Amino acid sequence: MGPIGTGCLFWTHGYLMATLIAGFQDDFVDIRANPIHTDHSIPISLRISNTMTDQTLDKKVLCQELQQIWYQQIPLSKAMAMQIQHFDGELLETSASLEPNVNVHGTAFAGSLYAVQALTGWGMMHLQLKLNDLDASIVIASGQINYAKPVAENIRVQSHFGEHASEMEKLKSTGKGRFALTSQVLLADGSSAGEFSGIYAVRLNR
Repeated sequence: MGPIGTGCLFWTHGYLMATLIAGFQDDFVDIRANPIHTDHSIPISLRISNTMTDQTLDKKVLCQELQQIWYQQIPLSKAMAMQIQHFDGELLETSASLEPNVNVHGTAFAGSLYAVQALTGWGMMHLQLKLNDLDASIVIASGQINYAKPVAENIRVQSHFGEHASEMEKLKSTGKGRFALTSQVLLADGSSAGEFSGIYAVRLNR
């Protein structure tokens, strides 16, 4: 499957952008991390275990909240049967069923591949903001995609956050930031079926 034409890409991108902006400019869920236990009367090994458990639970709660936001405020994600599969703080993995995203060739529709990858990057940015206890709005400022292989199976996407410490500090100090994130479609054999690169513009809600 080659890259879709400019007109189709613009339509797909424009639809997604309109959905993301309209869904989030007025309402943003604020989630506070649970405090870490610091009782020194508890053995150090148990304190470390409890801390790791708290952090794992925090990430699960954040993912549940993100899933709700997608389905309630971005209806396209529900229509695509998009689901969060894994998040460890650095890697976010999502999936979408092939059936509601199929094209006339029996493979994943290019517009769906664009949308799932763009939303995965958006979700990664949302989760990173929550881990940093920041209330902010996110929009996709720009995005590019390539389609390396047809996808004839359920869609699986991964996004790594990478090194953005300096941009996060800029966001905290100025209230604005731009984060370059990529998402990749992976097939069952581990090979890449394509990659999306986007610039996510973030503004603190003050």
